[in-house]
Amino acid sequence: MAHINLVVAVFIWVMIYPMMIQIDGSAVKDVGKKPRGLVLTLVINWLIKPFTMAALGVLFFQSIFAPFVDQQSASEYIAGMILLGVAPCTAMVSFCSTARCANARSAAC
Repeated sequence: MAHINLVVAVFIWVMIYPMMIQIDGSAVKDVGKKPRGLVLTLVINWLIKPFTMAALGVLFFQSIFAPFVDQQSASEYIAGMILLGVAPCTAMVSFCSTARCANARSAAC
C-alpha cells in the first residue's frame, strides 16, 4: 500500500495554487491557434526528456555507480529518474512565464 506524505502534498499544493489561479481561460481556449509552443513542450517533455533521463540513469546506476548500488535499487533509481524527466518542473514554468513578461500564451519552455 502506498503511503502519501501529507506535509509534502500540502506544500506542493501551496506551491502550485498561485499559478493555477492566474490561468487565463481565454488564453487556454485559444492555445490551438498558435500550437508551436505546445508542440515543442510536448515533444521535449514526452519524446526527449524521458529517454535522456533513462540514458543518464543507465550510465550512472549501471555503469559508474554499479559497485555501490545493487541491481534492484539501480532499476528503481532509473525508473525514478525517468519519472522526474517527464514531470514538468513548476519552478521552470514559473520562471519562463516571468522571463517572458508573464505572457501566458508564449510561456512554453
